Amino acid sequence: MTDFILNRIRCFLFAVIIMLVPASCEKEYKSKIPYVYVNINVAVASYIDLNVPGNYIYFPQAGFAGVILFCDDIGAYSAYDAGCTYDVSTDCSLLEEGAIEGVTATCPCCGSKYILFGGGYVINGPAVEPLKQYHVQVLDGGGRIRIYN
Repeated sequence: MTDFILNRIRCFLFAVIIMLVPASCEKEYKSKIPYVYVNINVAVASYIDLNVPGNYIYFPQAGFAGVILFCDDIGAYSAYDAGCTYDVSTDCSLLEEGAIEGVTATCPCCGSKYILFGGGYVINGPAVEPLKQYHVQVLDGGGRIRIYN
């Protein structure tokens, strides 16, 4: 009888573990910013600003609301979509005049502030999600940068 009870307990625990494992897996982050294919190649020599940490260049016709390429450090870059994650609209872009000051970007529509160093995280809402980030690949020994999703 005790073997029967122990087997039932083992089966029950096994079933509980099997159900909890998929629930514990982290799901891929889905941004509110719509997916737009991005594949930009940048010659670093054409943009002297990219040689100074804290500087940026932007591509207004790329991504959903434009793409910002930010120089985190010499040879380290981050790329973000310029669309605000709170006020999702192509009319409301972080590429507007004065939206980026130093290492922060402020949405001209809702006032959300994002920090461009290390992830585009919100430092002052109403937005709660970070900026949509694109992949950045440094090529040719730092002479060329590829931005893509």
